[in-house]
Amino acid sequence: MSGLPFELLLALRYLRPKRTFVSVITLISVLGVTMGVAVLIIVISVMSGFDQHLRQVILGFNTHLKIVQPHQTMKDYARIMRLVASNRNVQAVAPFVLGQVLVETEPPDGQGQVGAPWVRGLDPRMETNISVLPKSIVDGKFDVHDRGLLVGAELAHNLNLAVGDLLMIYSPSDLRKWRESGGKEGGKVPVPPR
Repeated sequence: MSGLPFELLLALRYLRPKRTFVSVITLISVLGVTMGVAVLIIVISVMSGFDQHLRQVILGFNTHLKIVQPHQTMKDYARIMRLVASNRNVQAVAPFVLGQVLVETEPPDGQGQVGAPWVRGLDPRMETNISVLPKSIVDGKFDVHDRGLLVGAELAHNLNLAVGDLLMIYSPSDLRKWRESGGKEGGKVPVPPR
């Protein structure tokens, strides 16, 4: 008996040509299997990289953990932030509020657009520690201090907004006040200039 492992002995027996035609078929088969495995490895590698990139982008805008109090405002959020930040596995914490509002553009030509986007209120100093949002600004700058506002590309396109345009923003609580005042109240929020 030969000193070769059984698998190698079997492979060599069937790979050696007895006739020329069989060796061409064997060569084509081996190349086909090799190419198939190579393509499979490449596709899996690319998809794995894409998956990691996609997770990084999604988690860059949304934190790993959100602590919420359903259907009401969290009153003692500072105490909860300190408690969460005291955990050695937590890298950063930041408060935010999220709600749907009504927005109306005020273009110079008078043809305003209306939308109902979700608005996220944040602390700009703390947001830079937990999100890729400050690094993701395409047009303008990350200036949300005072009355600044960041608008997503799709909403900007739908409402025909540019940097520096004015928006009227009404929150649900403001809408109640607005209805009671006959539409005379409203908060104007300028989009920050470049």
